[in-house]
Amino acid sequence: AVGQQVAAQPPLTGRRRTWAFAVVAMAFVMDLLDVTIVNVALPAIGQALQATAAHTAWMVAGYALAFAVLLVVGGRLGDLAGHRTMFLWGVGSFTVASLVCGMAPTASLLVAARLAQGACAAIMVPQVLTLMQALYAPHERVRAFTIFGLLGGVSSALGPVIGGLLVDADLAGLGWRSVFLINLPVGLLTLVG
Repeated sequence: AVGQQVAAQPPLTGRRRTWAFAVVAMAFVMDLLDVTIVNVALPAIGQALQATAAHTAWMVAGYALAFAVLLVVGGRLGDLAGHRTMFLWGVGSFTVASLVCGMAPTASLLVAARLAQGACAAIMVPQVLTLMQALYAPHERVRAFTIFGLLGGVSSALGPVIGGLLVDADLAGLGWRSVFLINLPVGLLTLVG
């Protein structure tokens, strides 16, 4: 019944729809970048936090595991509490989890924060897909989802590149922490949008 309500709503048009598309696209890109951006930072993280091989494996796999396990729950939460509400909760909590990742003083805390990031992404991403369906009439969705598919591919491919650039640039002396802290401005812009 809830899915029918979303489909029955008239789609936004014009600039409002373009703005809404950009907002949900930022959240989608933020999630996909975060899956791969950490990979090139692992040697620096391992050295700085004296992480074991198990820690570094969990930093990568923990995110994906939490995301996969909780994805259906995240979608159902959107059905129950409202997709816009859960989108905002997902983006906000993902941004906070990114801050914790970026400030983590130990490898174990970073692993826990990565698990939290994956869980928050599992709340955020189903809402992105549902909101996309609400924004576009059925005959317009193919074009919108094609753009999303392209964004997804480019984001996944650019994650390691951006991660490497951020670690190498050592912005403000942050080193590897910047691969997580980059989510703060993106998350805040998404929330404001």
